[in-house]
Amino acid sequence: MTKVPETSPDERSRRTLRDIERFYSSKEVLDLIENGRPWPYKIDKDYFLLRDKALMCFIYLMACRINEALKVNKTQFDFKTDPEFIVVQDFKISKRTQKILMAQGIPKIDFGLPLVGELSPFTEKVMSWYYLQEKNLGSPLLFPGIGRVRAWGIIEYSTGKWCHWFRSQRLSYLMKTFRSETIVAKMIGIKAPGTISHYYKGSWAEHREELKK
Repeated sequence: MTKVPETSPDERSRRTLRDIERFYSSKEVLDLIENGRPWPYKIDKDYFLLRDKALMCFIYLMACRINEALKVNKTQFDFKTDPEFIVVQDFKISKRTQKILMAQGIPKIDFGLPLVGELSPFTEKVMSWYYLQEKNLGSPLLFPGIGRVRAWGIIEYSTGKWCHWFRSQRLSYLMKTFRSETIVAKMIGIKAPGTISHYYKGSWAEHREELKK
């Protein structure tokens, strides 16, 4: 069995924001996922490589944490509400203080996976895995049989990145689209909009036309 890279939780936490060097376009992110170093599975290689790519695509689209992605159920996928999106319903946002959890419970959001536009290839990868798992009656989970540490190791091995890197890239994408921390925070269930600034990667050059006015 291939050994998971040894990266302690403290090292991962420090890497999260320090080492995110720049904003990647959605095409660059997809290329990274599609052309990364494949985990050397001994059996069912194509099956598990599809799972790994679908997981990375899901984390990116949802701007979520690894443990949140691994808890999502197939029953949360809504195909009827919007013809251009697959809506993930009641998606649980896990990182909250005990005080907030006791007062409010676990926050949940609905979020759409786009079926059209530049992000649709990410959704296609997720749904390719989803349709395989529809036949798996042994577990309601979209990503069964994989733990947080294992998933983290696979992502790091395959792409040289880590889970919060994908979260940062998606938050940066959303900020470039909406240019509002409040809108983005409400959209993905972040309690404090100001925390998005820790993840957002941008530069003055993106706004050069506005700066000339």
